[in-house]
Amino acid sequence: DWNDDEQAMLDAVAGHLAIAMRQITDHKELERLSTTDTLTGLMNRRAFQSDLETAIVRAERNEAPGVLLFIDLDNFKQINDSNGHEVGDNVLRDVSEMIRSRSRKYDLVARLGGDEFAVWFDNASLPLAIERADEIIAQISDLAENYSNDSTPLGASIGLAEFVPGLGESLRE
Repeated sequence: DWNDDEQAMLDAVAGHLAIAMRQITDHKELERLSTTDTLTGLMNRRAFQSDLETAIVRAERNEAPGVLLFIDLDNFKQINDSNGHEVGDNVLRDVSEMIRSRSRKYDLVARLGGDEFAVWFDNASLPLAIERADEIIAQISDLAENYSNDSTPLGASIGLAEFVPGLGESLRE
């Protein structure tokens, strides 16, 4: 049993705790919004670059290789122009899911903007990354049947950069 003074104190503390908990929730949501691409749910460019710098430092320290993929959709503009932005958004979401399904939980996957994506395969070899890139290209080609025509088929161009520990390369290099 609480006396009146104790109950008043508990009520006052409860109010302050409720405000603090709401501020924590709001802060977490703002942090999520500032690091996530709202359309695809992938990391955004800013978060990717920050986390990639950390991943490369860790890879260097652990003497672990890694591979960076840059993915650019081919003929995406024609899909938007022909079918509208809603269809274009669906393509971006589908491609995002394809890329995410070809990466591991601890890899970094981002939409850099527009129709550009990036993946950091942590502690991965170049042959593994090439295999994943080929799978992504094949899946996007399959997706093209739903969204594009023969004259401007949806496709992807993928560039790969291998990180080899011990060479002292920076992210920029």
